[in-house]
Formats: sequence, structure tokens, C-alpha cells
Amino acid sequence: IRSHMVSQFLLAVSMSTDEGDDKPSYFQSFCRVGSGYTLKELHEFNRKLAPSWKKFDEKNIPQHLLLTSGLRERPDVWIEPSKSWVVQVKAAEIISSNQFKTGCTLRFPRLEKVRDDKAWYQCMTLDEMQSLRQQAGGKLAIRHTGIEDTGEPSKKKARRVIRPSRVIGIASQFRGADVSNVKQVSEMFGGNEFCVVNVPKGHTKTDVEKKIVEHGGSIVQNPGPETYCVLADKITTRVRNIFSRDIYDVVAVTWLFDCLKKGHLLPWLPSHMLHESPDTASEFALEFDRHGDSYTEDVNREKLEEVFNKIEAQGNIAKMTSEDIAEIEFNYFPNDSPLGIFRLCKVYLDKYAVLSQPITKIKDCSLELVELELRFHGARVSPKLDETVTHVICDASDLSRLKDINEMNRGRNKKFHTLSVQWVQDCLEAGTFRSELPYGLKIS
Repeated sequence: IRSHMVSQFLLAVSMSTDEGDDKPSYFQSFCRVGSGYTLKELHEFNRKLAPSWKKFDEKNIPQHLLLTSGLRERPDVWIEPSKSWVVQVKAAEIISSNQFKTGCTLRFPRLEKVRDDKAWYQCMTLDEMQSLRQQAGGKLAIRHTGIEDTGEPSKKKARRVIRPSRVIGIASQFRGADVSNVKQVSEMFGGNEFCVVNVPKGHTKTDVEKKIVEHGGSIVQNPGPETYCVLADKITTRVRNIFSRDIYDVVAVTWLFDCLKKGHLLPWLPSHMLHESPDTASEFALEFDRHGDSYTEDVNREKLEEVFNKIEAQGNIAKMTSEDIAEIEFNYFPNDSPLGIFRLCKVYLDKYAVLSQPITKIKDCSLELVELELRFHGARVSPKLDETVTHVICDASDLSRLKDINEMNRGRNKKFHTLSVQWVQDCLEAGTFRSELPYGLKIS
């Protein structure tokens, strides 16, 4: 319930009775639907159903409503079957699920319409649903199925700050910069031993080493068992040799400059590291993903750009299908993702004089703008009218190829929708996916 309104609905299927009574007494939870209707329609649903809502009590569950043990999916309020609605829902397929009593549920469910022509006891039965599931291995394609209408938040993981833990004794002598006259001004580096290999332009190695000693650290010219970390700016042959030993943390000199600027020792971040020792890599794996994005800290624009640049440099950008994106949108934006209205659609636009021949593209075709809108809102657009196309969009002012399109559709196992541009415009105006049925095109 959001803003005192029910925004998602738990749906159920009825169980056939043994006594021959045509009015079922028991209903098994089947799926939850939260998309397919506009905000105006949602307000109307709530207005009509509100007088019949009853608060759900876990200790006194209605006898007619069968839920899973543990109440994985339970309603906030419920309604008597005799006052419920039968609704028509569109979905991609029926999949297994332990969240609902039926043992399965709908993938990407979307409400199409309220079936005012059906009484509450004429809803889909459990046997009918199981039969439908077996027919095509759960795949629903563009078929329609009528069914009856209908958590504590995870604890935030405490942030573990990776802080240097080794306390190293001060070396008895210094090789490199003469630090005998350097006056210590702080204990920032806590006696830790550093090895400076090279530094950025505009700085000298001697100045950097003096700054380390000035703030309580010590320096060596070659890393040893007591070395806290190696500092470098450029990856030279010597730095690569240190990498190959895989026992030292090699840190960018910019980290040291950040510590001096902030006035205290900063924890290392993946962005500071040129190379990580096995221990440090294990600690980072608990706090950051492989691109250096923290699991617990909020990200700003600068950090996000840094992460994206690292992903691009690594060349391991993951490829996601439209269904992968739709899955994410459905899980995190259950009340419709505004830019994913057509995410599950593969569209062919009737803008070629010869079907499926892009070289015969019609000049100044009005469908060019429609294509941009479709792509922007998640659709895949195909230049070929092949077996994977789900929707064909035609300009109502030019239906000269409609007969050929319909001929192709008749010969297909999985049919596509042949629609006017008005369907696209109405979906965008409503901000949700509208039923295709009223927009089908026929040869007059």
C-alpha cells in the first residue's frame, strides 16, 4: 500500500470442487501484478474496491485464501471472493516459484483489462492454469489468460573501512634523500615504511620522501619485509618487477598527496592501487565490486565516471539482452519503468516499399519519428520481418503492403500484432503498455 492506495494486487486461481458446485470455495495465490494501468485507473480501482477491503491478519487468515507456508507473499488487505474482480493479465511465461501456493507464477505480468463480463466464480481454475503451462513449456507468447484479481527491508550492511593495520618500526638509516635535518611535525604515517619508486612531473622524489619522514614515516630504496607500501606514478620495468613478486601493495603517489591535503591517513581505495597484494585484494573483494564501486558508500558523479572509465579500459563490458533489462526493470520498478514501455517488443516498421528490403526505404516516411520513440522507450527495431518480430507498425495512410503482411502472419506459428501508429502514441501518452486489441489493422 502506497500513499493510502493499493498499488499492487495479489492474484489467485480457484480450486475445482469435488461436490460439483460451480462456485469455488478455495483460491491459491498465483502472482502479483503492479503494472498495466494508469494512475487514473488505479485511483478508480481503489475507489470501487475500498469499501470491501479487510485488513489482513496473519493469525486469522481467511479460510478461502491459500498462501505458502511462511507467508512469503501475503496481502496487506483482502477482499471476499464474491466481491472480487476477474481480470485479464498478459505475461511472457509461467515459471516455477516458491513464493506462491500454486508453485509457479507469471513472468512480467501486466494487467490488460477488468473482465466485467465474468462473474467472480468464472475465474481460471488451478487445473486450467496447469494445463496451459504444460502446452508450451510455460511460454505464453501473445495468448491471453484470465485470472481473478486480487517484508521487512534488508538490513544495510555496515561499512567496513579498510584501514592500514601494519605498524612498522622506523628504519635505522635512510638511503636516498638526506632526512637527517627533517623535523617531524605529525604522526600521520605512524612509523610505516615506504618505498618511493617514481613521482609525477612537478614533484621530486627527494621532496616526497622528506614529506613522508616529516609526518612520521620512514623510507627505503628497495621494498623489504617491513615495507608498508610501494609508491609510484608510472609503471616502469622496475615497478613491473615489483608487481611480479605479488607481495607488495603498489599505490599511486596521488594517495599520499591526498593524505597530506586531508591531514590524516586515508584508507586505500581500488582507484589508488596500481597493484594489490593478495591480502589487500581479499579485503577489497568484501567492500567493492571488480570495477571499484563500493557496496556501501554513495557514489558521486566523479566517482561514477571513474568506475565507467575503468570498465571501458578493461574491455569487459557485459552484454545484456532486452529480457535481462526487463527483468531488472520489473524487479526494481514494478509500477512500470517509463523508459521501458516497449522493452519486450521487437518491432518491424512498414517503411520499405518491398517487405524486409531496407534498400527500398520510402523517402520522408512518417514512421521515422515513430521509430525514434520506440527505441527511446526500450523497443528493438528490426529491418527484417522475421520470426522474432512481435509487432508490426503501419502508417494508416499507406496500407498497400498490409495484405502481404497478413499473409506472412497467417503462415507463422507465433503471430505478431499488426497495429496502427495510434497504439504507440496512446501507450506513450498513458505512460504504460496498452492492449493491442483495439488497434489491430484490417484490409477494408
